Amino acid sequence: MSGHARVLLVAMRGAPTSAIESVLAADGIDVVVMPTVKDAIVRGAALDADAIVLGGTTDRARLDIDAAACVRSLRARLAVPIALIAPPHDGTRARTATLDAGADDVIELPLRPTELVARVRLLVRLRRTLAELDAVASRVTELSAEVEQIAVRDGTGAYDARWLELKSGEAIERARRYGQPLSVIRVRIAVGSVHGDADGDESALRRAALAVQKALRSTDLVARLENGELAILAPGADERGSGVLAERVRSIACVAVAQTRGSRVAREVVTVGVATILGRDGPMLPAPRELLEMAAPSDMGAEVVDLPTAKSSPRLRARASSVPACRKSS
Repeated sequence: MSGHARVLLVAMRGAPTSAIESVLAADGIDVVVMPTVKDAIVRGAALDADAIVLGGTTDRARLDIDAAACVRSLRARLAVPIALIAPPHDGTRARTATLDAGADDVIELPLRPTELVARVRLLVRLRRTLAELDAVASRVTELSAEVEQIAVRDGTGAYDARWLELKSGEAIERARRYGQPLSVIRVRIAVGSVHGDADGDESALRRAALAVQKALRSTDLVARLENGELAILAPGADERGSGVLAERVRSIACVAVAQTRGSRVAREVVTVGVATILGRDGPMLPAPRELLEMAAPSDMGAEVVDLPTAKSSPRLRARASSVPACRKSS
């Protein structure tokens, strides 16, 4: 076996352990003797042992009582394979109880040195294999998270529409549960339609998306919709707060467009729409797609719209408005 093996040898009720220690040490195993189970629990994690061997008493009656309890105590605190050294006996009660309590092996007396070493080394391999599997599982979890992030983000770091719909549903539920406001802001950049440049929109959107994300609150989330617009999910933002946030987003997007297109920006190319829902008393808030549609940019002025399903509750209202587009004179 490659690597140095360390075993905690625990004496149960003061049972002699010198013979066990000698056999294991003679095979090159680092043996650390623990006088009690409590000592093993307190020091075991710091010692980073590969296995625990309980030196059982030769008193069968005491073994039946103590073994399972000792194994349970160790197993609850240490993720290390455990073996019990036990006297031979006719029944299976102690063996069964010990295995049920979490022991990985029961080695009967009298000791056969070769077998003892082989079985302890098997426990060591078990522990190392489990550690390797834990490391693999942890890495798989990390990679899965990375893949998920790649799958739902574009080159600007903005999420995609599927992700936005999922997160919007969660945010609407939180707004309903805690009676908090929730706002959605949509940003439409139409450089291409103004200047006849099909690549204009994409270049401006990418620059705007990067700039907007740097200026948002840590709780705000940015996504790219299928039509190329940006959408911002702003939990906790009420009508006033969402208006301030929308104006900030509009200004940032205008600067991004100007940096991308320079003096060619001569007409309205950035339009921002806002929708805010109030979660108070609200069992009938809009679905994610409905909320997104309410925030569709428009050249119309501010408008307050009752939700069709919430007419009975005047406190359940959604505000949909548009922020003036940016202009750059020629």
